[in-house]
Parts: sequence; structure tokens; C-alpha cells
Amino acid sequence: MRQEAQETLPGRLLVVGWPGADWHGVAALIGAGSLPHLAGLAAGGCVLSLAAPPPRCHAALWTTLATGMLADRHGVLTDQERRPDGGGVQDVGQRSWRAPAFWEVLEQAGLRTACVGWPATAPGARWPGRHVDERFGRATGSSFETWAMPPDAVAPAALRHTLRGLRIHPADGLRSQVLALLPEAAVPDPRHDQRPLLLGAALAQVGTMHAVATHWAEEEWAEEKWDVLCTCHDLLRLIGPSAAAGAGGTAESHAGLRARAYALQDMMLGRLVQLAGAGATVMVVATGDGGPHQPGFLVASGDGILPGPAGRAIGAALTDVAPTILSRFGLLASGDGVPIPALSPQAAAPLRHAATPVRDAVPPATLVAHGAPDALEPGQAAALQQQEAGALLGRAEVQMARGDLALACLTLEALRVADPRNTGALRCLAECRGLLGDAAACLPLAQALLELEPRSPWGHVAMAAWCILVKDPGRAQPHLDRARALAGTDPAVLLRLGGLQLLRGCPREAASLFEAAAALAPGSPDAFYGLGVACSAAEDLPAAERALCQAIALQPVQPLAHLQHAAVLAAQGRWRDSLAAVETALQQRPGLPGADLVLTQARTGLARQIAAAALDGDRSR
Repeated sequence: MRQEAQETLPGRLLVVGWPGADWHGVAALIGAGSLPHLAGLAAGGCVLSLAAPPPRCHAALWTTLATGMLADRHGVLTDQERRPDGGGVQDVGQRSWRAPAFWEVLEQAGLRTACVGWPATAPGARWPGRHVDERFGRATGSSFETWAMPPDAVAPAALRHTLRGLRIHPADGLRSQVLALLPEAAVPDPRHDQRPLLLGAALAQVGTMHAVATHWAEEEWAEEKWDVLCTCHDLLRLIGPSAAAGAGGTAESHAGLRARAYALQDMMLGRLVQLAGAGATVMVVATGDGGPHQPGFLVASGDGILPGPAGRAIGAALTDVAPTILSRFGLLASGDGVPIPALSPQAAAPLRHAATPVRDAVPPATLVAHGAPDALEPGQAAALQQQEAGALLGRAEVQMARGDLALACLTLEALRVADPRNTGALRCLAECRGLLGDAAACLPLAQALLELEPRSPWGHVAMAAWCILVKDPGRAQPHLDRARALAGTDPAVLLRLGGLQLLRGCPREAASLFEAAAALAPGSPDAFYGLGVACSAAEDLPAAERALCQAIALQPVQPLAHLQHAAVLAAQGRWRDSLAAVETALQQRPGLPGADLVLTQARTGLARQIAAAALDGDRSR
């Protein structure tokens, strides 16, 4: 089987993750010439914007990328999980995964895989192939000699002794490297600026994982070459705004630090690309955890990868990355994504179905079950409650993204019973009830939000939605105005307000709000879709077409956007284009409501156009 799969791939596959990266920052640095290796891959390959689904926590997004499934199916809904003994929480790991990662499927198919530092994969010993989990690089103890390696962080266990010596401890003399990234720390004041210490620890951790990756990239395994190597360069996330909060420094100095961190990761990328060899396919990927409302991105280069359109990224979903990787090896697995055509040379050929077993949930052995109901400290109980609430909210967000609003309401009501003051649950539940047209349920939710968060725009958003649902749009205006004043630079609020203005029959006001959201989040397909709908309602068809085309470019799998585009094209008498757009919408979602009407209109218009052209031809003769 290994030989069969190997013949389908033009060379090795190197996958490099950049947690904490955002395309806006990357594109600016590429333009400035600061990322030559990534720029070379982008120039010779394809750049894609990846729509990041909820929940947008670090572990969930990277598990979604690895499995091709949304969080309600792959099981990782928060950054923490219950400890196996039920006595608290720990960083989420492989125990929570219910679906296999792409490297696991490839290993089962007979290929040789290695994975270094992928988020949420501890313990590494539970994975097939070669695996080092993210704990391996986290230094403990005051020196290298006192740093104990987690006993289950490496697979196979026989490699522990070899890899142990590759680790870097923050005390191993990293001052010159710290100063290269943070020049202003030449005369540090540890009382006010903790950044040199934090940066030293981050550099040691990232350097350790990079040492393992380069060691495996260069090594030949039993005289055979590796097929797939995955690794994550985690420096950007470790020095992110949240990690640096209160550590000292200014916004300008932190921006400079991030730019130099990007450059260092680019150098590490260049080394891995060099070791992978000229025939390797390379994918550099980010999941959208680099900031609020940021999409992910994928830069890919190699044999069979079609160059993207110059000057802009094409769109795909985060769930499409894993099936795309599998398709390059001639494999097809079940999931929520599809292979990306520009990156899938095997897409036209029959793909072999790969076994993708879903793991059963293993409930933790709680302390109560062991006869110790009072063993939990208040902090442990609070952490468990917070983790459970986060998991329920994340599940509801995925259900809403799937369009299953009724199921999302049930999940959110369960969360409200457990945590009545959870404002996140209240917001989502108010949105679900509003979308379902349940005015009676919306009013108490809006009132609760106003009471719990008087300085937040969301209570006013919910109250405005209730006013519109009860056919009193005049009473909605003060709440809309107040929500806009409190929204600040939050695109999510602007999107909701734009939708409410559409419901009020005010398309021009809606277009203004969607434009503001698009300016704040230029990678948001929802902002451009809303703008397209608003412009269409305002009868500004050219602007509507531009906005809808941008929405589709950012996220091609968006049947509602294709249908709205078809309607705009039909309104302009462009029947063939309209017909193609509505057929795309129906391919993506068979039975899409409203599609039959546009389809009939496009077919009728095209038939009349053809008949008129034939009549004109007869007359000319």
C-alpha cells in the first residue's frame, strides 16, 4: 500500500504551522522583503484565505485543520479538558480527539509520517509514526540537568534518548538571541519589563521543536525517506498580545518584536524547505488564531499546485486542508471539508476511501466515583465548571454555523441552567431565538443582557431584534443607535446591526454598517456577503456584484452568496452567468430555498434571449 500511495505524490510533503500568524501582517512583511522564503513559496505557488469556523480557540482550530471536521465531531471544543481523575482540568490533548488526524490516516495507508509540536496532541506516545507533542519543548527546572522529560511525549519511545540532547533550556545562554529580537532589552529592568524572560523561554521552546524537526527532516529512516513531516513554529503565539500584556514595552516595540519573530520563523521555514529537497510540496498554514476576526491562510507550492490569481488570495475553509492533503496521496476520507481543486492533482482521478474511525468518548474517572465527593477544592470545581461551560458554548456555536438553530437552542438552554449568568450563552441564545422568529423568548434574553452587561452593545442588539420581530421598528432605532455607539471596532456587532437594518427595510444604512465591518475585517466573507445583499436591496447592482464576488473569493463554499449573486446577475439580464451561479449554489446545497425561482428565471430569460437572437438573425437575412 505504501508503494501505491507513494506513486500518487510528486515528492515529499512538508506542512509548517504558524500559530498566531495573520495574513495582513504576513503580506505587509512580504511586500517589505522581510520574508524571502515564504515570499518565494507564494510567488511560485498559491495563496488561500481559510475561513476559520467556531469555536475560535487555539486547540479547536488546529484540530479542525488536522481532521477536516468541525469541533462538534472531532471533540476538541476548548483549550482545556477534564483531568483523567476528574480532579480538575489540564491542557487539552489527544484524549479529547474523536477523529483521526491526516497524518494518522496517512500512516495507516503505509506512508512514513512525523509530527512535531502540533497543538493539542499530548501525549505523543499515543500517535502512530514519529511524534513529539508540544510539552517536549516546555522547559522545567532551573537548568538543563534538572529538566525532566515527560515520559510519554515521544513516539516511538526508542527515540527518547536521541531527542533528549536536542532540547534547549532558557538558561542555556540565549541572551544574544533575545537581544536580536528585542534590542531595547540591552539594559533590562526586570522589575518593570518581563519581556526578556518571557522571550527567552519562548525561544528555547521553539528552538527545541525546530531542532527535532530539522533532525528528522535531514535523517534518513532505515535508508528510507520520510513522506510527510508536520511541525509548528509557535513563536508568534507565545509572544502574542495576550502573553505580553503587562510585561512591559509599548505597542510600537511589540510590533517590531513581532516583525522580527516573523523573520526568524521565515529563516526556520527556509531551513526545512532546504532539507525537504527540491521535489517537495510545501504548505505553510495558519488557522486564524492570530487575532479576532482574522481568517486563516495557506501558502502552498509544489508539483501539481496551480498558481493563484495575482494580487489576492483565493478562498477555502479550514476543514478543506486535511482532505486536500489526503487527496494528494490518492486518499479520500469522510469529514466536513472537500479537497481544494487548485492543490489537489488527484482530484480528477478516483480516490481510494481511507478508514477514518471515530474514537469513542472516554469519560473521566471522577473523584466522586472513587468515594471522595468533597475532595475538590473551590478552584478545581470552578475550573471544571468553566471548562464544561466553554465546551457547551463551543458546541452551540458549531451547531449555529451548521444552521441547526433548534439544536443550538437546546444546547444553550442546558448551559443557562448550569450557568445562568453566562453572557456568551445569552448572546448566542438571543441570536438563535431571533433567527427562529421567537419574539416571546427574545425579550427576557435581551433584558437579561442589558442587566448583566450595561456597557456592552449586545443587550441593545437583542432588544432591537425584539422590536423588529414584534413589528415595531421605530422603537428599535434608539437601541440600534446605542449599540452602534458602544460597538467600537467590533466587526461582529456591526454585522448584526447591518442584518437588523435590512430587516427594518433600510438597505442603505445596512450597507454602511457592512462596509464598516469589511474595513475592520477585510478577510470576512460575511461582511462582503451582507454588503452584497444590502446593495442589491438598494438596487445598486454593480456594487452588489463586486461585494458578492469578493465574498465568494474569500469563501467559495457559500451557497447563499452564489444564489444572491445569481439573482443580481439575473437582474442585469446576464442569464448565462446567472444560470451558472445558481447551479453552483444548488451543487453546494441541494434543495436550497429560493434557488428554484432564480433558476427558472435564468432559464426563461436565456430562452427568450436565444429566441430573440434567432429572430433577429432571420430578419437580417
